[in-house]
Amino acid sequence: EKNAKAWFLYSKTDSADASMALKETPMEYIGLCASIQRVKECLMRCNNNHNNFCAILGFSQGATFCHVLSKLASTGKHNNDPDSDLNPFAKIRCAVLLSGFPSMHNGSLENITTKTTAHNNNKNNLIDLRSLHIFGEKDTSVPKSFGEKLANSFSDPETYDHGKGHWIPHTAVLCERVIDFLDSCSA
Repeated sequence: EKNAKAWFLYSKTDSADASMALKETPMEYIGLCASIQRVKECLMRCNNNHNNFCAILGFSQGATFCHVLSKLASTGKHNNDPDSDLNPFAKIRCAVLLSGFPSMHNGSLENITTKTTAHNNNKNNLIDLRSLHIFGEKDTSVPKSFGEKLANSFSDPETYDHGKGHWIPHTAVLCERVIDFLDSCSA
């Protein structure tokens, strides 16, 4: 595990143990703030040209990380303060989340959380960001119901059930669906 890479860890004792997350137990994700900071720095390097298009894609734990980033993107989109720490995240225009589950992180995001909750114009607390949620009916690692719950945290989610397990199918139908979604978000 010396060279192991992850967006965050669920446990200090077993970095691969996601059982608490799948039991929907709130917990502090270890290393999440550093991962958010890394994405923020990357977004800050992006040119502010209006033709830029930024989408995020995550599978399984990566989709859970994209859930956190989507919250920041939604809040950044509605924040009019040019000096806000959330503005780089406003560059994110959409998210593709595969076999994901809602974030159960309840720890600090180094003041990002307070700004996020303090500036939420959406009375239903839904994420205002275009999203495509892809999951499989036969997924035994992240059950379909978790993917549906994640989708329901967005204001207008699109969903696609590929009918398989915990993997990313590469069928022409799914590829076309993702391309169409990204095209519609970049228009």
